[in-house]
Amino acid sequence: MIYHRTLAYIRTNHGLSQEEFAKALGYDTEYIIALETDIVRATPEFTDRLRNELKLHDAPITEDERAALMIRLFEFKSKIDYGELNKAEKMMSQLEKNTKASYSPSTVNFYDLFAAYYYMTVGDKEVFDEKMAALENKTRTFSTRHKFHYKHLIGAREYVAQNYKKALDAYMEAEKLDKNFDWYDVRFIFGYGLCLSAIGYAARAVEYFRKAQHLSLWQKIYDGKPNKSYEVDIDCNLAFNLSKIGRCDEAFKILNNRLKLEKKKGSAKARLGHVYLGIGTSYLYAKRYNDAIKTFDVAYKYPNQYNIYSALFYRKALAFIKIGNINEGLLSIQEGLNVSSDGVWKVLLEALKCSVMLSEPESLKHMETIIIPSLLKYYQYAEVVKYYKELINYHIKKGNNEAIQAHSVAIIRIYKNLYEEHIEGGL
Repeated sequence: MIYHRTLAYIRTNHGLSQEEFAKALGYDTEYIIALETDIVRATPEFTDRLRNELKLHDAPITEDERAALMIRLFEFKSKIDYGELNKAEKMMSQLEKNTKASYSPSTVNFYDLFAAYYYMTVGDKEVFDEKMAALENKTRTFSTRHKFHYKHLIGAREYVAQNYKKALDAYMEAEKLDKNFDWYDVRFIFGYGLCLSAIGYAARAVEYFRKAQHLSLWQKIYDGKPNKSYEVDIDCNLAFNLSKIGRCDEAFKILNNRLKLEKKKGSAKARLGHVYLGIGTSYLYAKRYNDAIKTFDVAYKYPNQYNIYSALFYRKALAFIKIGNINEGLLSIQEGLNVSSDGVWKVLLEALKCSVMLSEPESLKHMETIIIPSLLKYYQYAEVVKYYKELINYHIKKGNNEAIQAHSVAIIRIYKNLYEEHIEGGL
């Protein structure tokens, strides 16, 4: 039985009017109109003639064939979500062929959305951006469910680009589209929690990571297999945010249980390193800085992805800076920069704050020669000026006129450089 919208799409795709279509197939125009408006259903004889006359032998054009194709598409999405990327890749070419031959805009849209998920997951930014640009040009053809997945993709893209406010807005729009929570998955809820955490809404982030934890457990029971891609990430991020809101004992319990479980399962060293990084970060948020440093040293012994290593160095640097050991903090920052510069300016800001608070000759020397030049490289002009002003107030109390003059000149120099950059940029 042919889906009535599919029939209309096949006709218009071949550039035929209803009269021309009816004549080509040997039927009355009224019958074609009745089929396209779902007044009557197509007979098997009509379906066979349609296939033969328009050479649609490989096209899944009946409702049953379309339903089977949709099941395959969501199997493809499931493989991506469960981290089974090799299996997902093997499904892609056949799915692309089948969806293009389906004469169903809805089915094609689902394939394009899920293909974008795949390229985002494997980290192929160039192809992902191409897919997103193509999707943007066809949003008018989206159903509500298509829009949900599209907003999810936008949220994930903006989060990776560190545009956290835009990312959260996209996730909130997606949430409004799914009023009955029919389309939620672990990946969506986890991403929502990451955005909330990045902006500083730790209590709300805990709520979403809890939801992701419960949904992951439910899927494990329902599907008969765990979602290994997210189990550790969910527990670590839940613990981070619990620590931020003062529920440290609960955080350490979650992470210690996760560590025991991963060791019992004989998990890969990278997963164990990730858990140790989580424990160290929870110590950091709990202001147990020495414990954090020791745990980060343990995490470093396990092989891991470059972004985990960069996070490890910067968090370790932050722990050193918090206890006033700026030398070690800067060494850790340098090690992190050898891996990745993502997020370094936040740690440098902490180093700047600590230098101002300590106001020791060596700390101030670090600030002038290393920290401030690095921050200016990352365009943190306002923060640098703010702390120069704090130093000026400090030296006013000490009566150190030479330092007051030097810091005032430094502020003027920053404003001058900023003005020149704006003029050159045509602003």
